[in-house]
Amino acid sequence: MAEEEFVWAVKGEGHLITNKAGASAKQTAKELRDAQPFLTRLARVVGVHTDERAYRLGGDGEETVGARLDRLSHPNWMALHDIVRNHKGTNVDHLVIGPAGVFSINTKNHPKAKAVVTEESFRVNGHAQNYLHVARHEASKVSDILSAAMGHPIPVRAMIVVMGAELEIRSAPPDVDVVSRKDLPKWFLKGPVTLDQSEAGELMRVAGRPSTWKPTVALSPPSPTDSHLTVKKWSKRGLKRLYVNDPTGNGIGYRDEVTGKIHVNDPKDLKMVTKVLEGR
Repeated sequence: MAEEEFVWAVKGEGHLITNKAGASAKQTAKELRDAQPFLTRLARVVGVHTDERAYRLGGDGEETVGARLDRLSHPNWMALHDIVRNHKGTNVDHLVIGPAGVFSINTKNHPKAKAVVTEESFRVNGHAQNYLHVARHEASKVSDILSAAMGHPIPVRAMIVVMGAELEIRSAPPDVDVVSRKDLPKWFLKGPVTLDQSEAGELMRVAGRPSTWKPTVALSPPSPTDSHLTVKKWSKRGLKRLYVNDPTGNGIGYRDEVTGKIHVNDPKDLKMVTKVLEGR
């Protein structure tokens, strides 16, 4: 399939190819700034590292890496970004599919730092990070999701892309590829071919369908005593939310307890989510 035909076909399916790299991290940074604007500005002035800064830098890093990955040309390659895979907002920074295989990618942005990697450790300015463990776990989850959707095992390679930092790999981890942002996208073109074009093409379609990552469930029509939905409190890093979950536990929307705003995944659910949250 030609590139133009592919792009229009997948957009017609609601394909995730339209996702913007770093969008989730940038939205969280914005929510943190809006919640405490004065403290955020003060922290920047005095150089204090905050959650807002971490999400902001993370979003910037994902955006930069995403732009480089997008240079991989269709129809042989495709890069997806910011794939939210559960109601808690857990996301995959980038997913690359092509002749060399399937890669689950974490971006780590550490301006003016020194990153040192060994087979079992990842240190930034001498401080141990859990990046290798997280990358392995994410690749395993992505493999499970894609394998279930495809109906047969889909190996997924874990990858960490480092930007802003000097990178020294003293001994390469056997199951996680750690590369510098400047080595993209050419790094992928050097790998051996592990996927034929037909399977890669089907994987691109399946991986890009929102239902692959967050299966939708038909909900009962809203009613004042609707017992099919549940409400759960959630808080992390200064954020406070009330999530409305469907019968399988997947979130369909939430209310930001700091700003009072209600957010929904699908606009048609706004009235129902609002009704469920009334009086809470």
